[in-house]
Amino acid sequence: MNFLRNQGVRDANTNLNIHNNDCRIKMEQLENKKRHANNNLAGATWEQSISAEMQAHATLCDMRQRELLAHRDRLEQELRELQAENP
Repeated sequence: MNFLRNQGVRDANTNLNIHNNDCRIKMEQLENKKRHANNNLAGATWEQSISAEMQAHATLCDMRQRELLAHRDRLEQELRELQAENP
């Protein structure tokens, strides 16, 4: 119970925040890259490629975020149960 209270839940929240920040930074990098696509056929192709990469990245970020949230929620639930057993 001490681990969950003092470190486990806090670490889970930290991991979630780091993940969300990393995803935001990567999306910003891809958006900046996309802005530099030239207004020609090659640029349009490159822009489509970046858009596909952005979509894939968003999907992966969402999946990982759900995993991290579920992990944090399990830890919080376990802590609540332990606290109820040992008031």
